[in-house]
Amino acid sequence: MSSGLSAAYFGAYLLCPPTFAGWILRHFGFRVTFMCGLAVLSVGCLLMWPSGIKHSFGGFCGSMFVVGMGLSTLETAADPFLAICGPPRYSEIRLNLAQAVQAMGSFVAPLLASRVFFASTVDDAEGLKNVQWVYLSVSGFVSFLIFLFFIAPMPEITDADMGTQANIFAVAQGLYALNRFIAGGLMTLRIFRPRLILAAYLLLSFLFTFLAVITKDATSISMLCLVLCFESACFATIFTLGLRGLGRFTKIGGSLIVAAISGGAVFPPIAGAVATRLQRNGSKKPFHYAMIVPMAGFIIAFIYPLYINIWNRNTIDIRRETRVGIEIAVESKDIEEKNMRLD
Repeated sequence: MSSGLSAAYFGAYLLCPPTFAGWILRHFGFRVTFMCGLAVLSVGCLLMWPSGIKHSFGGFCGSMFVVGMGLSTLETAADPFLAICGPPRYSEIRLNLAQAVQAMGSFVAPLLASRVFFASTVDDAEGLKNVQWVYLSVSGFVSFLIFLFFIAPMPEITDADMGTQANIFAVAQGLYALNRFIAGGLMTLRIFRPRLILAAYLLLSFLFTFLAVITKDATSISMLCLVLCFESACFATIFTLGLRGLGRFTKIGGSLIVAAISGGAVFPPIAGAVATRLQRNGSKKPFHYAMIVPMAGFIIAFIYPLYINIWNRNTIDIRRETRVGIEIAVESKDIEEKNMRLD
């Protein structure tokens, strides 16, 4: 019987989320899904009363299935809500803390049941009556939660919002890829020196970041897409220009330049901390002003193209064909063949 009740409860988790709960979440959002899940849970708890009166094991299994439907609907909405409503870098922390609270409930509930609700049970009939009253109380409390969700303000995220976000990111990535082809094509022309393209791209990245700070709404987002567009060719150009003239230190230089990518572990957390601090201080545009951090990064990066365009352009602009290593390889092969003939 215990296995049957468990199968009925967890069977609802197989059927409900991809059908009933998922459909409500997609069409009506988080608030309605929470309320529907609580309503189904309340109905499942109420069904325990007639099941207890009739002493029906099948009734209890059906009631547990309805309870599982309600709880799986709640979890279908609660997990993504915790994951996406808040700073993305804290999504795992939020969900783990919520699951920890759920685990505490799983730990406390059996102790509470055995020591409080069923402590004085003397026979099966009295124990069954206690079960009925416990589930009736849970149903009343859940109904109160439905009312709270109805009146409480709650941020809503629709599929349209998520789709818009995905489309904007796809456009930005498309511009990122396209501009790499454009930069590569321009560099084949002698008038477009790589050092000049690097300076222009970094300058434009700084300019569009500044425009993203002072604009708002769709204009600001468009500016950020253009930032991603023009920073696309910067790393590859910095890498190749940085290796010129290094000679035997080329491998070491390449490894150090690649290590510079670790700046991605520094600037985003700083920008996030700045935005959080501004938000706590009541700033109306905390995330806009936080873009000053990447602006500072572009200013620092611009020192390199400034240096190679003013003081080191003769070395950087050297373009000549070389046969370094070819003659040595041929000579080594000839010597090897002579030694083999002598042997």
